[in-house]
Amino acid sequence: ATAGLYGGVNKDFYRFDSSVLYGYAAGAQEGSPVFNWSDMGLGTSEVHLGECTDGRFVVLAASSNQTEVLSYEMAVLTKGADEREILSMVSLSATPGLVQAVSDFNKTNDRYKVELTEYFPYAQNVTDEEWDNAIINLNTRIISGDMPDILDMSHLSVQIYQSKGLLEDLYPYMEHDPEIRKEDYFENVFEAISLDGKLPYLTDGAAISTMLAGEDIVAGNDGWTIQELEKVLDTYGANSINNLSGASFLKIMLQTDGSFIDWNLGKCSFDSPEFVKMLEFAGKIQESSQNSFGGTEMSESYAAAYETVLSVYHITRYRNYYNGNLRFLGLPGGGGEYHVIKPEVKVGISSSSSRKEGAWEFVRTLLTEEHQMSCMMLPIHKRAFDKITQAAVDGKSVWTWIYEDGKATKEDVELTKQLLNSAAYVENDNQTLESLILEEAREYFSGARSALEAAERIQSRASLYINEQM
Repeated sequence: ATAGLYGGVNKDFYRFDSSVLYGYAAGAQEGSPVFNWSDMGLGTSEVHLGECTDGRFVVLAASSNQTEVLSYEMAVLTKGADEREILSMVSLSATPGLVQAVSDFNKTNDRYKVELTEYFPYAQNVTDEEWDNAIINLNTRIISGDMPDILDMSHLSVQIYQSKGLLEDLYPYMEHDPEIRKEDYFENVFEAISLDGKLPYLTDGAAISTMLAGEDIVAGNDGWTIQELEKVLDTYGANSINNLSGASFLKIMLQTDGSFIDWNLGKCSFDSPEFVKMLEFAGKIQESSQNSFGGTEMSESYAAAYETVLSVYHITRYRNYYNGNLRFLGLPGGGGEYHVIKPEVKVGISSSSSRKEGAWEFVRTLLTEEHQMSCMMLPIHKRAFDKITQAAVDGKSVWTWIYEDGKATKEDVELTKQLLNSAAYVENDNQTLESLILEEAREYFSGARSALEAAERIQSRASLYINEQM
């Protein structure tokens, strides 16, 4: 998790991770925290740091914007008093985008300061046991009444927290905010996020999880079922789907298909024929050792691909690969297009917070056009979306350093907008439950159990877990 290492004056050296700067004495195994980046109103992208002889720090840090290369700002930091009212925020592991949002707010707001506490620095390797222990620790705090004002729900079960009444409904806040108009946004994103008619959190940008293929392969289809996707495997071979393994397919479907769990009733149906069929299909994909989830190379001829679309350039890449005959079918479902929103952040307000007005003052910044220009995914604000996609067409996007040709087409933009505008589902992850299910699924993949036996074990263990959460 180390992002930088610098020599010091009052300390022998300094290092920082995604949230904190630490000072070290030579030979010490542990460093002492100096400050949080977000407290200072600074991000951690492209940071350069030096310590002055009087103990002040000079920091050069970049801020991102999708329509330009990185812009830098310099700050000279000295110890002082901060009289603003503190808004507490907890995250298991905050993304750089969330840290940047907190930093921008703390840099500009005169009344409130968000104090972000992370359990783990971003991108640090964390075991399942460590995640589970962190969640238990957070839930214990909540039960004891130590509920933060703001929650990063990115690694937490939104359904569980919502069912327990721990999250504010953000729709009324949006409706009473004179500067926010729902029609300025891709409103389907809010609808997908909603649970029981309530909005448990907000995001600034989103990626779209979907599947795509060449027009000649899926002519006439407006979506596909597992059976239709299975025909592709039978026709073109087990390794004909790019970026997908059996385990990753199962994880994707668990995150996006809510039909196997009813959180209101506290029941699940993983022993159903539908789930057994899904498990068998995942096993069929798993047979191919050539597939790897998250791969980027497309050197072979793929009939279809799983893709998370973060920018218009992802459309450009696949349109070129399929010689312009690109079709987005979505994930396999009961029919119709099944595109899934993957929120860049998930920020909610605690229903028990005594500073809800201040908490909303921070959360609402995620919806501003200016902030959404700095997202690394697709903005859900329409004007911000138009500006960043036009920059891609003009070859002036921050993404151009990744893609050799550096330009997208208007056709790519229209496809991207259509994809974002048609996504009707949202990715909800529950790492504890996913780990439990995948552990049993691997027993089936290895041949140690039948699909039905694995499904029955998943049902038993998942039922126990869900009952413990209710």
